[in-house]
Amino acid sequence: MYLLNVWLAYQMPVQRVWHGFLKQFLRWICHKKEGNMHKFSSEVEAIKKVSKRYSRYIIGNWKVRTKSNHQAMALVDDIVRGFSEKSIPAGTKIVLCPSFTQLYSVYEKLSSAKQIGDMSVGAQDCSLPKGATGDVPAELLASVGVEYVLLGHSERRIIHGEGSAEVKSKTCMAIQTGLIPIVCVGETLIEHNKGQVKEALFREITESLPKNFVGLLAYEPIWAVGAVDMASTEQIKKSLMIIREILQEHLTSAILPPLLYGGAVMTGLQAAAVFQTGVDGILIGRASVCAEQVLDIVHGSA
Repeated sequence: MYLLNVWLAYQMPVQRVWHGFLKQFLRWICHKKEGNMHKFSSEVEAIKKVSKRYSRYIIGNWKVRTKSNHQAMALVDDIVRGFSEKSIPAGTKIVLCPSFTQLYSVYEKLSSAKQIGDMSVGAQDCSLPKGATGDVPAELLASVGVEYVLLGHSERRIIHGEGSAEVKSKTCMAIQTGLIPIVCVGETLIEHNKGQVKEALFREITESLPKNFVGLLAYEPIWAVGAVDMASTEQIKKSLMIIREILQEHLTSAILPPLLYGGAVMTGLQAAAVFQTGVDGILIGRASVCAEQVLDIVHGSA
């Protein structure tokens, strides 16, 4: 799978030439090793999507803040209307992550508004393919237009008791299905205060990401999620440096995944300051269900 990651370095016409060659060559390898061609082709699709690197990502995690389908549609309408008046900046990818029951409605709404810019639908989690009651596996998400999926969010880890091994399994399944995983990592307040940020990040990254990881990585210090104040820009810079060092050692690819920051980003000014730290994107929570704040963050940080 190392060659699949190397493929990320190629863009546009070169990308198309190499895709044909690598697909045939790696089909043989995957067949020999796994005997699962559907799995291989889906991984290629995930890599094709991520290979289109955007200069900025804005990911909106709605959680369960939109209490009805009507409310979700009204929010999308307001966002689309805002971007119709002032378009999404070039090179910016916006991903809206509603609850499971609102995914397809949001997808349909965005599909009819492609003219405003690059917007996609993301899920807030996915299940392992156990086939148990209540599970929502990656295949079902992909069937309703989902392209991205949040995994390993601190609330899933803490409230639902998800360990990094489960996050890793979900990440692999998402990639195999053709979805782009957005994996969240971050230290607790205790680890932060004790100066154990590097140890905490090393543990979560190496245990949550497969070595051939293809997707986005979001740094969300747990103590900043839902807080009044976000982490300082100096703290973000230090953590990003640590994360890059860990990824360079852990991943087989020489090309690092886009890095996001999440935690109490509420305004365009704050977003602009965060982008100055060298991140590739921002994961927003509370602000993502207010159209005015979404527009402010997107345009104010451009």
